[in-house]
Amino acid sequence: NEIVSPQKDKIAYFNRDSPTSQHYQLYVADIHSSQTTFLTSIQTSISSFFSPYSFWALDDYIYFTMNNGTDYSHLYKVHSSNTEIPINQLTDGDRNFWLLGSYSTDLDKLALLSYNDADSLSDLWIYELETNQLSYIDTIQGKIGFMQTWSNDNSKVAIGSAYSLWGGFAPI
Repeated sequence: NEIVSPQKDKIAYFNRDSPTSQHYQLYVADIHSSQTTFLTSIQTSISSFFSPYSFWALDDYIYFTMNNGTDYSHLYKVHSSNTEIPINQLTDGDRNFWLLGSYSTDLDKLALLSYNDADSLSDLWIYELETNQLSYIDTIQGKIGFMQTWSNDNSKVAIGSAYSLWGGFAPI
């Protein structure tokens, strides 16, 4: 799960110790110089098929969700070039938050979902990057979404899903 910097001159990627390991190292590679920088190591209990969804924002932070050994996944951020700034947890509480994937590079807010297996509902949340505020938006019936796509003015978001191992496509 690689992500490109907003300036399109660097790539960040998670590298797992081994196929069954839940230890990831986050690296940034400069496209022009081919120099690779180690940012941080994280331990997260997520599916062995997917690395954490992440987003590289204009503020030079990389945002991602992970489970740090608790029962819940939360949103975190780490600076893309200053390794002295520690990972910062942005959400908390007794619910899982999943950052939805995006191909955009100029977002000022991120869509997060929290899914409840008991009632098959997904709560949609928006995290404002500038204010660091999390806001509940709506509840969506059905499967977990995987992607967020924003309108040109970043005022509307479409939530969708890729084909899953457990069934067909989820509605947009």
